[in-house]
Amino acid sequence: MSWSYRVMRYKNRDGDYGYAFTEAYYDDEGKVDGWTDPVDVTTDTREEFVERVMRALSEPVIVPNEDDMAFTEEPALISQESNQ
Repeated sequence: MSWSYRVMRYKNRDGDYGYAFTEAYYDDEGKVDGWTDPVDVTTDTREEFVERVMRALSEPVIVPNEDDMAFTEEPALISQESNQ
């Protein structure tokens, strides 16, 4: 199992949608298998921080279903090319 930061669209207490960083966990086939509550992205260096944030922004957005761990995905917030 592996993990990375991803962007998640969530519904807040007021019923409005927002975006947050989450830790997404992947199965042996590389598919999202779970995620955490929103997290702060912390790193030891500025470069590592930028790399993790850019990678998360260039992956599809996770949109959890409200009833279970199922989810859909929305397009990434930035294109892969801008991550180069």
